[in-house]
Parts: sequence; structure tokens; C-alpha cells
Amino acid sequence: MKKTTAKQHDVVILGAGPAGLSAALHLSKKGIRPLVIEKNPIGKTKKTWLLFKHIIDEYGLKDSVRRAIPKIKFSSYLGSEYSIKNDFLFPVYEEMALEKLCSDARQAGAVIHENEIFCNFSEESDFMTINTSTGSYRTKLAIDAMGNNSMIRDVMNHKNTVLNMGCLAYFLDGTGSADEDEILLYDSFFPGKDYFWVVPLEDGKLMVGLFFFNSIHNGNIREKSEKLRLYIQAKNIKGHVYERRLGNIPLGPQKYLDFSRFILFGDSGNTPLPSSGFSFSQCMDEGKTLCEFADLYLKGESKIDDYKNSILGKKLPGIEVHLLISDMLANFTDEMLNTAIASMNKLDKDFIVSFLSGRDQSINFSIQALKSILSTFSIPELISLTLKQNHFKNIANAYNLLPAIRKAKIGKQFNALVKSMMKKK
Repeated sequence: MKKTTAKQHDVVILGAGPAGLSAALHLSKKGIRPLVIEKNPIGKTKKTWLLFKHIIDEYGLKDSVRRAIPKIKFSSYLGSEYSIKNDFLFPVYEEMALEKLCSDARQAGAVIHENEIFCNFSEESDFMTINTSTGSYRTKLAIDAMGNNSMIRDVMNHKNTVLNMGCLAYFLDGTGSADEDEILLYDSFFPGKDYFWVVPLEDGKLMVGLFFFNSIHNGNIREKSEKLRLYIQAKNIKGHVYERRLGNIPLGPQKYLDFSRFILFGDSGNTPLPSSGFSFSQCMDEGKTLCEFADLYLKGESKIDDYKNSILGKKLPGIEVHLLISDMLANFTDEMLNTAIASMNKLDKDFIVSFLSGRDQSINFSIQALKSILSTFSIPELISLTLKQNHFKNIANAYNLLPAIRKAKIGKQFNALVKSMMKKK
């Protein structure tokens, strides 16, 4: 029997969601020719994203926008509300957006295989072999973009156990009476820690969802489904449910980002933002850093475990603030959430957008966030939140970030902070 020879590729990318296609596009533009392996047809991810304007503009995704919605609202069942003019966040047709990125990556030189299943991999001293349902491929670098249920994370015996955001969404049609001029992004309609969102999609269609700071699983899916049904009923939202989607978004620290010759990217490596539902935009932004690292690695100028320092260096110190706020949101009482939403009226709109998008994680952003937290809550309230956290894990997380500090360009960030303060004067 003749043995099949494995084909050689610079980089092999597993998964063609936003993370995989972002990596493919940026690598291809750099002159690195990647192979992308996707088990489904492109665009069939069964996820729904809201994209930020800077991503839509930069990657030419205007045609995938479902509609412009003029207002975004946050609401607490105890009465506090915060509304903001929306010129920065848009629901998109995810299939159209992914197909556009796929087409652009192919034109730039990427090879993309659809309907091909990753099976396993083997290693030798200077390369690895990726085995799929239809072939074998040799590469010096592989990118795991398979998401929260990554097989590579299973091999590593690593799962995010710190914090998940469980999500359940219903898609309804025939909803003509619904408010089509407002995204209800964060609504604590009932007492407790189940939160809701309502997004108009197009005429007569809505996405209505529930999220909470824990995993969604077989043991609680009936309870959460009933809670979402009661919410739809209480909000007097009419229409027919034509699709249901559910899943978990990882919010824990980015502790494991490499394994053997694998880089874990996107939800495979966690996206530690309370706004992780916007991970499409985050993946597109972080794809540039991944590309810079891959270029150095393939030239022999960087080691595989340098990637973590590169990616975390772009996020310091803001990444720690996002992790802190994630923990706070997960442990808020109803009264504290009500206070937090009321305090948003004092914040600058640019800061709100930076927080939601995760685009600015500088010293300037971090100081603004900490000032807002300290001016909103009393010390006893903050202590009550902190006492619920695992201090040993927090210390370990901080230690994990230390090697990335030199990549964070703190001096440059500090200079930018001083300049911004001088402008305000």
C-alpha cells in the first residue's frame, strides 16, 4: 500500500470562524500562506454577532450589516436606566461577514478547506503533522481557532473553570409591534442574576436572549428556557420562535495560549472581557498581533511560548480591569447593579465604547475604570465583592502576566496619559 505524503504549509489553522479567518487574512497579507481547515461550510457557525464600526469599516463588511439601530439601553429591574446614541454597534448577517473575510483571505493567498474534519496530530523535532478526514499536512505552526470546545484544550486537559457566560437566544419573526429603534443590551428585568437582551434584526424579526455568569448545561437549560419565555411574555414581545442558539463564552484569564506547536486563538484561548459577546471584533483586532508573532516564529526569531507575552502585552494593564469587572458583575447584588447602571450617566461615551469593544486597554482606560468603580461603590461594598473571589487564583493570574509587562510599552502608555491630561486642562 502506497503511503500518502503529507503536504507542507507554513501555518495550519483549525477553524474558520472569526478567529480562524482573521488569522488567515492577516497572515496572507504578510506573505505567509496558511491552510485553513473548517469542518462545516463557511458561515455556518450558529452564532450571532454585533460588530463595532471600526471593524466594519476596516474590513469592508458594510454589506453584512442588518440595520442601523439609533439607541442602546441598559436597564435594571430596580429602576435605573442608561441610554446612549448608537453609531458604533451593528447587528450583522454572520454568514455574509464570514464569507467576505473568507473571500478576502483566499484572494490574499490563503488555502481554505471546508467540510474537512480535524482528527489528530503527531509531532517530530522540527514540525508537526495535522491529520484530517481527507488528508495530512505538515507545518511548523498550527493555530487552534476551534472555540470553547476545542479538541486541543481536551488534549491539554484544560478547561476554563474560572468564569463562563452562559447564553441562550431565541430568534423570532412576526414581531411587528416591537421597538425597532433600540438595542436593549443589558436588562435585569427580574430579581437575581439572569440578564436579558433584545436586538432588532430586520423588519418583523428580533433576537431575544438571556445570559448569566455561569455555564449553561443540561442541568439548567429547562430553567433558563422558562425564564426567557417569561421575559418574552412580560415584555409583550409577539412572534414565532424560528431558531434557538445556546453556548458558553469563556471569561477566565488567558493562562493557556500555547501547546506544543499550537497557538490557541479566540475562544480557544479565552477572551477575558465582560463584553465577550463581541468577540468577532476582538478577534479581528488581535489577529494583527498573532500575525506579527507568527512571522517572527517562522523566521526562527521567536519561541512558541513568546506568543503569550506578545498578546498579553497588547492588553496590559486593561486586561486586569476587565477581569475585575467580570468578577464584579458575576457577584453583584441587585442593588449594586442598579447603582452601577445609574452611574453610567456620569461616564464619557468614548469610555463606554472602549469598555464594550475592549479596543483600549491602556493605563488611561484602566485609571478611568478604577476611578469610576471607586466613586460608585463604598469600600465595604467592594470588600464584599472581593471576599467572594479566590485570592490565590488572583495572585497566580498576576504572576502569569509579569513576563508580558515588557511588551506592554508602559512608558509610551504613560506619555499618552499625560498628554490626554494636559489637553483636558
